[in-house]
Amino acid sequence: MKIKHLFLLLLMVVSILSVTLVSALQIGSFYQKTEALLRTNLLHSTIQQTDSFERFFDQRSIHMRLTAQLPQIGRLLSETLGSIDQQNRQEVTDILHRKAKELDFLNEIILMDENGRILSSSKESNVGVLFPITEEMKKLSSLESMYTDLTEDGRFGNGENSCFNLVAINDSDGRIGYMAEVLSLSYFSGLIKTVDFSQSGAVSLLDRKGNIVASSDTSLHQQLFQTTQEKGNGFAQAWEQVDVQTAPSGILQYTIAGGKMITAYSVIKGTEWMLYYTLPLADFISPARQAAFTALLFLAVLVVLLIFSSFALSFWFNKPIHRFVETMHQVEQGNYSIRLQAKPNTEFAQIAEAFNSLIDTVRARSLALSRSEQHYRQALKASSDTIFQADLTHNRISFETDAENDRDIPIFLSSFTEAIEYIAANHVYPEDRKAFYETFSIPSILCRFRQGEKEITVEYRRYHKNRRLFWTSCTIVPMQSGEVDEAVIVIGYLKNIDERKERELKMLDRSKRDSLTKLFNKGAIQEAVDECLKGSGNEDAHAFLIIDIDNFKAVNDNLGHLFGDAVLRDTAAKLQSLLRPCDLIGRIGGDEFVVFLKEYPSKDWVMGRARDIIGIFRKDFTGHSRRYKISGSVGIALSPDDGQSYVDLMKRADVALYRAKSLGKDQLCVFAPSLLTKEFLTASGPGATAHDEVPSLSQPEALKQNLVQYIFALLYEAKDRVSAIEMILDLVGEYFDVSRAYIFETDEEDPTLCHNTFEWCKEGVEPQMENLHTVSYELFSDYRAYFDEDGILYFDDVSALEPGLRRFLQEEQGIQSMLQCAIREDGKFKGFVGFDDCEKKHLATREEIMTLSLVSKLLGTFLLQEKTHERLRSSSAMNQAIMDHLSTWTYVIDFESYRLLFLNKKTQQISPASKVGDRCYETFYHRDVPCAHCPLRQLDPGNPDSRCTIELYNPHLKVWTAATASVMRWNNETPACLMCCCDVTRYKKNS
Repeated sequence: MKIKHLFLLLLMVVSILSVTLVSALQIGSFYQKTEALLRTNLLHSTIQQTDSFERFFDQRSIHMRLTAQLPQIGRLLSETLGSIDQQNRQEVTDILHRKAKELDFLNEIILMDENGRILSSSKESNVGVLFPITEEMKKLSSLESMYTDLTEDGRFGNGENSCFNLVAINDSDGRIGYMAEVLSLSYFSGLIKTVDFSQSGAVSLLDRKGNIVASSDTSLHQQLFQTTQEKGNGFAQAWEQVDVQTAPSGILQYTIAGGKMITAYSVIKGTEWMLYYTLPLADFISPARQAAFTALLFLAVLVVLLIFSSFALSFWFNKPIHRFVETMHQVEQGNYSIRLQAKPNTEFAQIAEAFNSLIDTVRARSLALSRSEQHYRQALKASSDTIFQADLTHNRISFETDAENDRDIPIFLSSFTEAIEYIAANHVYPEDRKAFYETFSIPSILCRFRQGEKEITVEYRRYHKNRRLFWTSCTIVPMQSGEVDEAVIVIGYLKNIDERKERELKMLDRSKRDSLTKLFNKGAIQEAVDECLKGSGNEDAHAFLIIDIDNFKAVNDNLGHLFGDAVLRDTAAKLQSLLRPCDLIGRIGGDEFVVFLKEYPSKDWVMGRARDIIGIFRKDFTGHSRRYKISGSVGIALSPDDGQSYVDLMKRADVALYRAKSLGKDQLCVFAPSLLTKEFLTASGPGATAHDEVPSLSQPEALKQNLVQYIFALLYEAKDRVSAIEMILDLVGEYFDVSRAYIFETDEEDPTLCHNTFEWCKEGVEPQMENLHTVSYELFSDYRAYFDEDGILYFDDVSALEPGLRRFLQEEQGIQSMLQCAIREDGKFKGFVGFDDCEKKHLATREEIMTLSLVSKLLGTFLLQEKTHERLRSSSAMNQAIMDHLSTWTYVIDFESYRLLFLNKKTQQISPASKVGDRCYETFYHRDVPCAHCPLRQLDPGNPDSRCTIELYNPHLKVWTAATASVMRWNNETPACLMCCCDVTRYKKNS
């Protein structure tokens, strides 16, 4: 107990020292803030008194200007000295005398001419006296006033010093006189004495020269202002640092005659006089010192009371608290039968009664929880192989398992994280380890529980003690910890689900298998190939093979479908035995198979494997009257060169398969771009496969139809316009054996010019695109006039042309024969497609001209559409940018469905969740039905001029809007409602 008492004493000392230190710091801060507040009050009082003087001087200046404008004053000043109207003069004298009588701060009001001779005065004795006019007074403008410095001229101040408020008076010819007030200095002294900030302070009013006009302590300010040049005058040194232009008011602190002083100053605007408030620094800060002393005294009393109270409370509470602590220790050790004792009818008796009741409740709940947990564990043991309990907060785990039944459980590990890592590394199938570890990492479990999940389950393949794989389900559920630290406790159980999983996997596999051959069906093989390609890198090489059984239809029809099915099953079995376990095989049609060779080592290996596959299909079958021979044709596409998806590889392998069949069947062929030649096109058309009939090559109509169909399909499906057109020029040029194929397009801004935008040249033929990049149609009169009404320009012999054109075509470009087809839009010439023969004079047949003309029209139409689309895209982008820069919420609504067709950027900012396709009343107002006052209902969709404007309140967004609805044509077809909404919330609030 001695150590305990010493500890309590030390704690008390530390607490008192801490309170004392903090209080001292706060008192120091209070002292500084109080001093700053006093400085602010001193300066504020000075400025406030300065404002009073400014208002007084302004009022006197206004009054003087009003008096100077009296007609009697003007007439008196306009008269000459010898012709003064005595009656007018008497009126002026009466006016001045009456005004001086009314105001006790005026000694005299005088009126003088421009030379300073007094013409009239409230004191008759000064009439005729010459007033001292200074150069500064002469520079005053008409009705401009000024306050003079202090003067010792006793004629005007009843024998005392005085100052003047003077105003200049002019007529149309110039200065005619002045009017002046003689101010009483005793009045200023009375005003000064009313200011009282401190008992020892002094206030002084000084003119521009530093003369004391009035002061509550003349001796103090004479000491300040009349000895500014003396050594040791701190005020003079401090005043030299002041620039009243930038700081018209402020506070100075200085030392003079051994004493510290503080002075607040402020300039009186309009007079340049100065008001000073001076007092000793000791008197200034005495209130702050008094407050600090009072606070320290209060702190000392508080510390004494705190010490006394601490000892009293310690003595009063020591024994009951000691009993309470001892009782708590026994409860923590599991002794719920103990009871807390206390004297009756005291506060501790109430605490003891509540504590004993709590212990009884805890004991009852603990017994119930124990029974419930025991029943739960028994149920889990009956249905599970292994049970474990884990404390995720403290990373602990304990297993409840039969060691003979499940020896691979690491019961020697007590850390949950280590146990999970051990199981994942030693007992979980490698492909399932990542999912197992990520599911049962402590952060993942805690996150999922916080998101509201009641249990977490993962299914994985697990090695048994005999290293046999079986499917296992592991589930964990959170339990109530019942501990003080609120630890996160979970119960987990492992269950063997191998039989159920086996049934599920078999059912899934049957859904993906062809019922006859047990190979992958069409959908499954496509999914498997795409999944493999998706997980492959660009450097991984795979081979895609399509295999078609040649002449299988004859076998199936003549030998029976059962025999055909047997052939297919036998062929599938041999394919599986030939290929690697990692390769994929599927049946995609009656007699078609797909083989996907993963990561082949070389192209020669693929070719060898393809030849082995062809060998499987070579068989003879004997029917009733003849023998039937089947074989296999193989088309091969290689990834990634020929495609990176099932569809792309299928298309290219199908082209190669067609080529293999056209070579006589029982062949293999690897896809190459050169397979898309004129022979393939003329024989098949752009949509040909290996199963189509080969049309006759001798029919010109078939040639034109297949070529045009292929070009149309290529242009329609092209993602790269330039590559598609270049491919078409290459194809047409090779097929028609021309030297050069090209396209010229008319300049958009200058229709007399054209540009060579595309060109294909046969090997050995010199390109002309660089030389003919820009050519004028008017180089030879009007070149466009050479085209006939069908838009065709054909020269079978260029040498027969006029000299200029012949030189340009034959000598400069080497052209012997030429065919050009015009590109027209709405009758306007937009360019042409041309075909040159530079090797010989070529006489084209009508069929060739018609085919090339049709190809040219297709190319021209495509180019024109591309330009139109480009202009539309540019216009659309511009319109979108304009709409997005509008400060209004702009959107378009379909009249019938109320769905949004367009939203500008401002609308998306105010309602981020809204999107095209949403109903306006659902996304903006969160309603199930259209709004009762919807502007759409007030519009006539058939009237393009229909519009209305109403104010709407959105309770969800809490905004008022002025909404203008109007009818517009959406996509130039159906009518739609254009809504433009302006935010008027602030105006509604103001109103």
